[in-house]
Amino acid sequence: MPPTPPRAVTQSATVHHGRVSVPLLPAGRWRLWLPPDWPFGEPPFATAVGLEWVSRQPGHPCSYGLLGGHLTGTGEAAITAPVAGDPFPGSLAGRAEEVRTGLPDEYRPVVLAATDNRPLVITTAAHGLVGSCALVFHRLTTVLADILEGRIEPTTVAATTAWAAFR
Repeated sequence: MPPTPPRAVTQSATVHHGRVSVPLLPAGRWRLWLPPDWPFGEPPFATAVGLEWVSRQPGHPCSYGLLGGHLTGTGEAAITAPVAGDPFPGSLAGRAEEVRTGLPDEYRPVVLAATDNRPLVITTAAHGLVGSCALVFHRLTTVLADILEGRIEPTTVAATTAWAAFR
């Protein structure tokens, strides 16, 4: 049985229909997606979490990424998100970046390595055609796994802690 999802409603975060928008952090902004809301498509499980990040410098080579997924009981990490997909106009990057759904092949080994053998399944992803890099997806994977495992709660304080881990 998958673990229960992390608490999403806090006084220090803004909630919009299940989606928690964490205020601007040093050099960037986060958005956590919680079912029933999901960045695109349907959430894979009620315990899924999506994590989107954009820097204050959209278009920079390491300025955008989105990953979503859940933990499984199998003990093996996996990526089921497609390699490429449609434009994602609702991204935090806005018009500054052309964001598309999917996780290109160049980032998949980095994401799998960043799971550190944790049972994380990546079901949802988006990348910027200019503003994504391996470092962004490595850090997003680490923070996403920590949120799903309950090490980080989706609060402003915890997100700031996550940002410190991101840097």
